[in-house]
Amino acid sequence: MLVKDGIIYQLLAAPDLEATINCMAEAFPNSEPLTTALGITIDEFYPFAELVCIQAVEEGLSHIAKDANTGKVIGFRISEDLIQEESEENNTVINSLIKFYPIISLLKDIKEAYLRDKIIQKGQVLHFIMVGVQKNYRNLNIAKNLITENLGLAEDKKFTTVICEATGKISQHNARKLGFNEIVAIEYKDYLYQGLKVFEKIEPHAKCILMEKII
Repeated sequence: MLVKDGIIYQLLAAPDLEATINCMAEAFPNSEPLTTALGITIDEFYPFAELVCIQAVEEGLSHIAKDANTGKVIGFRISEDLIQEESEENNTVINSLIKFYPIISLLKDIKEAYLRDKIIQKGQVLHFIMVGVQKNYRNLNIAKNLITENLGLAEDKKFTTVICEATGKISQHNARKLGFNEIVAIEYKDYLYQGLKVFEKIEPHAKCILMEKII
């Protein structure tokens, strides 16, 4: 656990599950380029946030940020082992999120491109899924501190590599500053989902980049 500038950084655990789900549903969909482009609302995002956070608690590889004065969860860094076993329950939830389908398709394509010709074992690659901070707490280096704490955990757990899908200009810039390198990219203006260019109006963001850091 780290306490810095009135913010507590700690592992996401069961007691903070509900608060983290709510924080994610409030902070993420209207600030992340892909969910914003598809007009995904807080209510539509909630089932996905619930699924992701429950899995994150089980894996023990994610961090949250809390206001030291109020105890409120105000940020999160959700990560997972890249190698995951199929879960029928998870697939059922994901299949119900129809509005997410273009995002799921894009991320599947870029992940498959990364994995091509690679043999990766469980415990080798940590996958940064998402990071977010509530609006009133942004521009305070909270996201950066969450990522730094999570990178430290990755080293402690003996992961050798960390990857992330950076979907916007800001996240791509921040990832580069932290030593991530571009491996695979998909241009939004050219990406087709069921024959439609669903992300062509996502400017000023040009592409989704899968980025990698060797640790």
